[in-house]
Amino acid sequence: MPWKEQKRFSLHMLRDLGFGKTRMEEHIKEEILELLERISDQEGKPVKHSVLLAPSMSNNIVSLVFGKRLKYDNPERERLDHLVQEIGRLAGSVSWQLFFPWLRAVMSMFNIGNKGRLFRIMHEVKNYCR
Repeated sequence: MPWKEQKRFSLHMLRDLGFGKTRMEEHIKEEILELLERISDQEGKPVKHSVLLAPSMSNNIVSLVFGKRLKYDNPERERLDHLVQEIGRLAGSVSWQLFFPWLRAVMSMFNIGNKGRLFRIMHEVKNYCR
């Protein structure tokens, strides 16, 4: 698909999903206010930014995809955040296959590596989305 068609398709889909409309903007503002409140709750204590940012980002995505916002302490949201974090970690651990594709067969033969775990986690996320 040529670049211009991809751009037109992407813009059309984003517009249909609410980008550029006030309801999406209001949702993002609400999520930013929640994030700022959680930051101020730390009272100057050191904290990993990913612990605060991941739930905020996932809530924006969940709201966009499913039309609902999940509370920060919702076990469902916490599990989804954990799965997404694991996918990122495991996807990096199999990236060596890009440079050494011939090792993939050897690793699979001896059941070495995280490829199976990565696929199981991706399957769990897919089932959640259904």
